[in-house]
Amino acid sequence: MIALTSGLVYRRLKIHCQQQSHLCRAVPNYIQLVNHDNAMLAGLIVLPGAALGAVTGPFGGRLLDRFGARRPVLVGVALNILAVAGLASWATGDLSNTAIVFLYLAFTVGGGLSFGNLMTSALASLPDTDNGDGNAILNTLQQFAGAVGTSVSSAIVAASQANHVRPLDQTTALGTQHALLVLLFILLVEFTMAYWALPKDCYQHRL
Repeated sequence: MIALTSGLVYRRLKIHCQQQSHLCRAVPNYIQLVNHDNAMLAGLIVLPGAALGAVTGPFGGRLLDRFGARRPVLVGVALNILAVAGLASWATGDLSNTAIVFLYLAFTVGGGLSFGNLMTSALASLPDTDNGDGNAILNTLQQFAGAVGTSVSSAIVAASQANHVRPLDQTTALGTQHALLVLLFILLVEFTMAYWALPKDCYQHRL
């Protein structure tokens, strides 16, 4: 049972890293190519989300101590789903920079609640003698999944931009929407895996 739970959680961590890098690539691209703003403004727009996501991490740890990993992780992934659904639904319409700020805030808060707690839960499900190997696997998956997420996102947007009949901003918006829909599907898979893999009893997590 421990091996099964660990395997599911590791896979869920890989998916989490993929969707983080997926969105971190797509949003600044969208701001520059679709909303026609410069790189500095794109960075400033995502900065509040990045800062709040970092602050949310310790708060998520406190929730882990009180409730176990299940609640903060599921709430975090649910926030991710809502944020990406909002971005995807408005990507080809009127996705203003203000909307991006708030949706990206929701996404990074969700990541802050779930990412660290997921790693803690994964390592807690292993015997103490395997913690070193577990850390190595988590770090390797994080790097690999981040690279995969960036590559997939870039490939989807680039495929849309290859249509030279339409203006670049329109093809970029359409490609970004497709990338976000792929990410939304990944997030739904992620939520399902987290729902079944994470222990329902917080005391089971602590043991």
